[in-house]
Amino acid sequence: MSLAQSLADGLSALPPSAVVLLLAFLPVLEVRASIPIALLVYDMHVVPTFLISLVGNLLIVPVLFYALPMAELVARKWDAFSRMLDRVYAFTRRKESKRTERVEEASLFAIVALPLPGAGTWTAMLTAHVFGLGPRKAWPMIALGSVVECVLITAVVVTGAAAWQWLV
Repeated sequence: MSLAQSLADGLSALPPSAVVLLLAFLPVLEVRASIPIALLVYDMHVVPTFLISLVGNLLIVPVLFYALPMAELVARKWDAFSRMLDRVYAFTRRKESKRTERVEEASLFAIVALPLPGAGTWTAMLTAHVFGLGPRKAWPMIALGSVVECVLITAVVVTGAAAWQWLV
């Protein structure tokens, strides 16, 4: 039995809402996978799909807020990583103006809101950590970006499914 088949069998044992929540939580996949699978595979209603995907996507924010500093402590045990982190932080954490802070916050929103490969909540949390943004500044922008991303992907999937039905 292949790994993919084992994974599919394991996921089929879970209720659809748990699968959608798990997909929204995972890096790379996030809501770009959870919403289409919920709507097209599990035939879930739009509102529960939206809410479960949003909650699953936002669950990672507090987890990464505490996990990233611990991962940094582990990485700093090696000199090469420590020097690299020092260089990155020296460049990213200097604050020249209030405008720079607004750009950092807007970039977090854009990283999450635009449903592009490699962008999402995980990337935004990593970016917030690198820029030294605390939860007060980072979390509202990430949450707002996640809402926008969920709206965009839901609209695309619903519209695409309706267009497909019209064509066929």
